[in-house]
Amino acid sequence: MILEAFSDSKGIEITDPIEKTRFPIRTPTRVSPADVAVSDLDFPVETAVEIRTSTIEIPLSRGIFVRDFDGRLRFESGENSDEARLPSDDYVVELSNAPMKVYFSVSGPVSFERNHSGSTFSFERERRIVIGARSQFQKPPGTITVTDDADDIMRAMSVFGSALKTTSPERSYPTLRGHPPLIERGEEFHVSSSIPSSATETTLVLPPEREYLYPATSLAYYLNSSVVPGKQPRLVAGDFEYELDGDDGYEAAVERVLRQVFFLDCLTRTNEFYSVQLHEREVVEPRLDIDLDALFDTPVTERLPAYLGVPFETLEPAISPWHLAVDTVPSERNVEYLPFLANKLAFVRTARLPSEATEKAPELMHEFYRAGATDSPISTDIESKTRPEIFELKGEPDTIERAWVGPGYPLRWSKLTYDGLYAKATRNRTAENASTSTIDVTIVCNDTAMQDESDVVRYYDLRELPRFDISVHHRTTKAELEKHLIEQSDFFHYIGHISDDGIQCEDGYLDARGLSEVNAAMFLLNACNSYRQGTALIERGSTAGIATLSKVSNTTATDIGRSLVQLLSIGFQLQTALTVLNRIKLIGYRYIALGDSSKTLCQSESVVTPVIRVKDIDSEIFEVEMDMYPTRDTHRGTILETAAENASRYRLLAGKIGTFEFTPGRLEEYFAMERSPVEIDGELYWSDELSAEEVTELL
Repeated sequence: MILEAFSDSKGIEITDPIEKTRFPIRTPTRVSPADVAVSDLDFPVETAVEIRTSTIEIPLSRGIFVRDFDGRLRFESGENSDEARLPSDDYVVELSNAPMKVYFSVSGPVSFERNHSGSTFSFERERRIVIGARSQFQKPPGTITVTDDADDIMRAMSVFGSALKTTSPERSYPTLRGHPPLIERGEEFHVSSSIPSSATETTLVLPPEREYLYPATSLAYYLNSSVVPGKQPRLVAGDFEYELDGDDGYEAAVERVLRQVFFLDCLTRTNEFYSVQLHEREVVEPRLDIDLDALFDTPVTERLPAYLGVPFETLEPAISPWHLAVDTVPSERNVEYLPFLANKLAFVRTARLPSEATEKAPELMHEFYRAGATDSPISTDIESKTRPEIFELKGEPDTIERAWVGPGYPLRWSKLTYDGLYAKATRNRTAENASTSTIDVTIVCNDTAMQDESDVVRYYDLRELPRFDISVHHRTTKAELEKHLIEQSDFFHYIGHISDDGIQCEDGYLDARGLSEVNAAMFLLNACNSYRQGTALIERGSTAGIATLSKVSNTTATDIGRSLVQLLSIGFQLQTALTVLNRIKLIGYRYIALGDSSKTLCQSESVVTPVIRVKDIDSEIFEVEMDMYPTRDTHRGTILETAAENASRYRLLAGKIGTFEFTPGRLEEYFAMERSPVEIDGELYWSDELSAEEVTELL
């Protein structure tokens, strides 16, 4: 983390060069930050500095908590007021919606004033302010080596909970859940000495078969469970036992327990350090026969019976859809994915190898395509030479996102790869490029007929933060393209043709499968049938990317490319960006996210990435639905305030958070807060380009 004074303005900037995030703190005069001990703040930070100033301005209006040095909450931004004054005391201010964890301390009276774009703290006169920050990045603590024996898998899963930073209900906060240790296959079981030992709280009794073990991955991690063999799957906590069965089967029972326990932890935790009004608690608590406040300090052996004694149907209407389900082939090799899936708190579902796909590509007009291809079925059109087939994951999705681990490529959902997940989880925080948080983008357009798409450069840099360094190259040679892929960059955007021979260049084709390394962290290969080359980039060093599963017309590819860049440049994850486009654009489902599909190109302006749907207008009132998607800085358990409602309350992040009514003036005010995608009558627009009058015309 870097905390330094602005070179050309007043204040300091906090930079996480590995996560490529920035956060400005403005002051009325220039300041000279001096390093201080991190112990000067009672909160865990990596770096701290002190400055002297009478005023601080931040680009946040919500997610602000002010506590005294005894830990008592004295003010939080969810209170229904744009102004506040606190008497002279010693305070610590937490800025929870910043792209990194930021705190500052001050002694004396504090005045707070909020507007739609930020907040101002005033201290009456110049005072000493200590500012500290820590990255959101969490690295696995070590590696567990396992054989292919089921007993070793159970022993490894029993260590996952050691990464939890608390076993109270506050473990439902994502910042209090560390990354579980990695797993690798070997000749004998071994736990590296860097992994802390800790006692487990609960026990999962499971048949020693991968079909039972893999689905319990996230539950074992979250409940800090030891996993032991037994005939009948069940959860044990002291004298309490809960059978993991039901009419809908074992996997559904495991998912139901995780959803229920996690949700009730989120409600229970609100009576302690973050004592806020939570919408979901307001909805559910009147229906409960348990005392949530009393349960906070009780051991899990008492909490679990109380939680699981509540009928799930009582809670279900208030629980937002789960964020991720991962279908995985329960092979020996795929045991190495389990720590990553636990870290994401994903539902893990076992699946058989997909059958041969025979779906035909959708009928398209006779347009110019980005490669010469016939209208044959996908299975022969794309996979005529190599095995992995393209297939449809069965069943309707009951989660926001869905991913696949195994051979082949799923339509509509992402394909997680070990290479991408591992690269993201273990990257060195002192690695190259750590001296700057500028986001390096390389755009290559290798066909003069596709010059129109290279104008996407203007969509990357529409905000003050983050900062982009964009280079555009046309008609590159194989040597030049190889150089662009090997050089360090954050995003590689290719526009052109791809064939079985590789990526088209001015002097032939460059096959990424022949490269020894790739240092483009993310990519978009906007060309026909680019998934093989995309997979090769992941295997050789990229963390994540987007590729195509079939031929795409030039017009469609240009449209999709521009839309993807606009979504990624405001903080959308790769897969959620595709999810938005899949719902709106017919051909969007021919694109696939590879590697770690939760990767993002840059920080969002707020803690989440919203999609605004304007559905109706009646008597000068707009009906607006709000979907909130997570970013790389927010995960399951994050709470958020939304400026869409006037009430001072928080909501749990994920999916649709509600329907609101806006007057024309209020709609334009909300649109002005940050650039966001707006869906109107099945088309995609942008909030900073719309007026209320234009919305009325589009409805």
